[in-house]
Amino acid sequence: MLDTLFFIPLRIMAERIKAEERSLRMWNNAEIYHENNSITRRDAIESLDAFAPLFNWKSNEKILEVGCADGSITKILATYFPKNINSLTACDNDEKGLKYASEHNKNEKITFKFMDIEEDLSSDVKGKFDHVFSLCTFHWIRKQQKAFQNIYDLLTTEGECFLTLFAYTQMYHFYVILKHSEKWRDWLQDMTTFLSPYYNISSPDNLIEEMLKKIGFKHVQIQTKQKTYSYQKREFRVLSS
Repeated sequence: MLDTLFFIPLRIMAERIKAEERSLRMWNNAEIYHENNSITRRDAIESLDAFAPLFNWKSNEKILEVGCADGSITKILATYFPKNINSLTACDNDEKGLKYASEHNKNEKITFKFMDIEEDLSSDVKGKFDHVFSLCTFHWIRKQQKAFQNIYDLLTTEGECFLTLFAYTQMYHFYVILKHSEKWRDWLQDMTTFLSPYYNISSPDNLIEEMLKKIGFKHVQIQTKQKTYSYQKREFRVLSS
């Protein structure tokens, strides 16, 4: 049985976007992503400050981070762990991001590894991790059921998991409007790329809790929080107004 899972769908007022190569996928360029993910870093710190005291730790534990991107959240995560952990494996499904992360985050206990949480897992990783973390990543994932099942399968019998995601942002409505404009519609061919799976669901916490319990998670705790972000650059203040 899994001991505890904390899950926090976050609500935000605005989200920074960057257009590149006929796409709004900022993470296609790790350098650009690193320069523009201050919101993610802030949320990671706030979430960990609030919930880290509730984590149960033993010595020599193996930890997995799902969706490490440029490695900036990995670096933050590591500061909340006991010094006697065995290892931290940070995974992502983007090779360019992994290369950037490994080059800019040198640590003997951290390994950056390719893994697609939406696909079948190799047998050598199942049941191997005492803690799984994924911060501000799961709203990008389309195969929610598969990804949560994989998280469950990655954990040891008494493993813990801590996840955060964006359930809704006003920017999602902005994307829908842009999709119907002549200037932007080619950039927004597949709206599922940009919208959280829960953006039009009134009670995503109930839906997620039911799904997690069916998978087998025990002691599920879900919180929904509303947050507002202030942008320093003028163009992003306009977007969030």
